[in-house]
Amino acid sequence: MIRGLRLHWRSLDASYRWLRPVVPSLVSLRRFPPRVRHGGVNESNLRPIRRSTQHQGELPFHVALINARSLVNKTFILNDFFTLHALDALCITETWIKPGDLSPFTELLPPGCSFLNSPRLSGRGGGLTTVFKNSYLCSRLSTGPHNCFEVLVFQLSLVNPVVFAVIYRPPNVNKDFLNEFAQFLSEIVVSYDRILILGDFNIHVCCGSKPLSKDFLSLLDSFDFVQWVNGPTHVQGHTLDLILSRGLSLLDIKIMDAGISDHLPIRFSMMFDGNNPSQSSLLRWTRIFTDRSSEEFSSKYELLSATQVMNSLTCCLDTNEHLSIFNNNCSSILNSIAPLRVKKRKQN
Repeated sequence: MIRGLRLHWRSLDASYRWLRPVVPSLVSLRRFPPRVRHGGVNESNLRPIRRSTQHQGELPFHVALINARSLVNKTFILNDFFTLHALDALCITETWIKPGDLSPFTELLPPGCSFLNSPRLSGRGGGLTTVFKNSYLCSRLSTGPHNCFEVLVFQLSLVNPVVFAVIYRPPNVNKDFLNEFAQFLSEIVVSYDRILILGDFNIHVCCGSKPLSKDFLSLLDSFDFVQWVNGPTHVQGHTLDLILSRGLSLLDIKIMDAGISDHLPIRFSMMFDGNNPSQSSLLRWTRIFTDRSSEEFSSKYELLSATQVMNSLTCCLDTNEHLSIFNNNCSSILNSIAPLRVKKRKQN
């Protein structure tokens, strides 16, 4: 120690403040006081940190759309596609699955996933399916009958719910389609703020001068829907598979060449507030049951087609697969008679 140098330990530089005087008599005040400025911060020790471009609490939700043109012989391919691209939901049109035939789903579903299925009830072709991760709650919604297109509607239950509508419109069905689709849009926009409509419309929106394409795009604009697909989605060079949104912004839209069918898959992402404890902690999921709920559940369960029951029992399935099919059927009926609703908790 240098004699005559008297420092108070509180005036030392931040990096030396851990020192304490051994001989108290040598420590006094107000001589050579090197003080640290800016509130005690040694700026030479600071390092810049990277800031995330993703807002706190936002999570990506990855979706893909594909016209499979027969799901039965592509179950393993679509299973791998779901896993390889880290999807949260896969929407499939033209499944060609007959009513009651659930055996393809045992091969289609990746681990930890469920499905919603809407087969064409008469005739050949058609059919819609959505595969989604069990970590998300998807509740099927009922809609009125439609003659010009098939539709599978469900709600992705979040802090701000999103309604999905998967659509298949057969080709050469032009009569009354626009009127019927306009009626469908008018019903859904009244009840929901965030809507995602995707599917195979068989309308050449790439040819905007055609009357049907022009009227269809004008209809979308009148309901404030945005059409996100720019580029051919069919091997013949036309844009047939569309993604429409209202109240949502989509990211990373990519048309992929996967060789699954003559249609090209479309993969995209959207952001939602999935980790906002200040809001989600005030919400809870609930079902509303009435005195007739149990009777209605029993009657709807009995109305399951005999073909579906026989297929589920006669297929070479293990116990877990039978249980998964049973759970999906019961969940679908339960959601139709007592859908899950979001309610706010009372604050103390």
